[in-house]
Amino acid sequence: MSGQDSKKNFFEDKKRMQNYAYDKYKDLIRQSIALQNSEDWEGTTAKLKQLQNQWKDIDSSLPRKVTSKLWTDFRKAHNHFFERLKVKINNEKNASREQFYETNYEKKKQLVDEANTLLDTNNLNDAVRRAKELQAEWKKVGPVNPAVSDQVWERFIKACDRIFETSSLEHFIRKRQQANNERLSEQDGLHARINALKDFIKSDKSELEVLEQNLDKLSDSPSNDTFRNMLQGKIRNFKRKINTKQEMIEGLKEKLGAYSNNA
Repeated sequence: MSGQDSKKNFFEDKKRMQNYAYDKYKDLIRQSIALQNSEDWEGTTAKLKQLQNQWKDIDSSLPRKVTSKLWTDFRKAHNHFFERLKVKINNEKNASREQFYETNYEKKKQLVDEANTLLDTNNLNDAVRRAKELQAEWKKVGPVNPAVSDQVWERFIKACDRIFETSSLEHFIRKRQQANNERLSEQDGLHARINALKDFIKSDKSELEVLEQNLDKLSDSPSNDTFRNMLQGKIRNFKRKINTKQEMIEGLKEKLGAYSNNA
């Protein structure tokens, strides 16, 4: 065989190899495109992985520009499928999380409803004991949707506050009666409770003022973030408890008004 024939055979072999590689690449691309809209998520993931391995195993002497274009078409089909898979997984996670949130929200609403009826359905000691149990149960319930988290918590803690504030008030009135050896009439008892709550509010406001002054003096340094959050939490609690006492005063005044109307 002459040198010219050898050279001709070499180029023919090379051409055949390139054609084989090109056809193999195109076949893998066709298979990938056929799978890109599949909803057999697990099976298709495995098939596409196999196609990727087959692509790597092709021995190609094609020009870089050609292989680059083929690779782009191949990856486009794969990316299309895996982006769809990613969306599906995220949707399932979101649906699962929303269901989790909703279940927890229903549990917390039940705790709110019970806390709101404790003073009407129990004696004061039992109401206080059960309110503490409800607070422990609340901590065991998982998170709810952030959009309703603060709202449902405020309703719950406000109901509990009313029980504890009522307990503190009755304890104060009982101690005062024992100290003074007195028995108050119904109306005098209402007046005594209103005046006691006013004194409690005055004390709360004094402490609240100190907390707000401390917060104002605190620098914006990140090192103060923990202390700042603690102060802000205490301020919120005092404001809420002051509001609870004010509502209790309004309720007692309504009872007094009923006495006046019946007189």
